[in-house]
Amino acid sequence: MHTCALSITRSSAHPEKVTRDLFLGYLLVFLSYVICGSLGYIGFIGPKFKDYFIKTIEVCNKGKCAAGSSPGLIDQNCINMYNYTDPAAFVLRIAIFFLLFSTYPLVNFFLKNILLNLFYRNKQTTKVIDLTMNLSMTLIPLFFALVYPNIGAILAYASAV
Repeated sequence: MHTCALSITRSSAHPEKVTRDLFLGYLLVFLSYVICGSLGYIGFIGPKFKDYFIKTIEVCNKGKCAAGSSPGLIDQNCINMYNYTDPAAFVLRIAIFFLLFSTYPLVNFFLKNILLNLFYRNKQTTKVIDLTMNLSMTLIPLFFALVYPNIGAILAYASAV
């Protein structure tokens, strides 16, 4: 939201309502963080994950900890904490699918808009450049996800940069 606020306000059909729209946008983002954080906290303090934490502590005590994992901590991929046959895991997978399905086009649009403004300013771009940007914005993260699945570490380094 922060990086694309200028491009959204610049292309507003009603410039007099930009302040209201920005306020509502930031309010909705804030509420979504509060809801996700609260429900996540409530979900992970329950007794459902007691077996997961005990198992990771036992595995790490035997010296067989997975790279990047620590005993008793929440896994970077929260789906790994559920049993494979758990109905909650199925619901979580469906929710993550719809989350990615609905947010990827927005993130792709904002990132492409930022990169076009950075490299091409006000020049018109060709279809080849658009296709190259779309493919690179899709394939580079896919490559990282396939080769190095610890997304938490990647996000930490990318955010630091």
